[in-house]
Amino acid sequence: MKCNTVQRRLAGYLDDAVTGAAPVEQRAHIREHLESCGPCRQELERFRKLSVMLSQVPRNLPPADLAVRIRVAAAQSIPTQDLRSRLRGIRDRAELLLDNVFRPLSVPATGGFFSAILVFVLVLQLIVPGITVRAVPQ
Repeated sequence: MKCNTVQRRLAGYLDDAVTGAAPVEQRAHIREHLESCGPCRQELERFRKLSVMLSQVPRNLPPADLAVRIRVAAAQSIPTQDLRSRLRGIRDRAELLLDNVFRPLSVPATGGFFSAILVFVLVLQLIVPGITVRAVPQ
């Protein structure tokens, strides 16, 4: 294994979270590499020291009323809307709804319409044999 590959996986190796198809084999390869490579061992030692230092940092808990304060701030930040902007919002939502509902139906409906006209013309020719459909000259 190369040093670059090992150094990218050292944090996972230290946390016992090496991922991949064969994590046991990867850990074995990393361990073998660490036995023969001084710079990678030093990097692993730095990760260990960092882990110890981070575990000693006190955890800050958020204030108990933080959720309430966020909700109040969010409610106060909503601007009051006049009638024109409310109507524009309703129109935009209606446009979006109609567009999402009718657009998927437009192609099948158009195809059905033209199919119905074609069937009507064919049936009409069978019922009244003397009628022929001709193109109108322009």
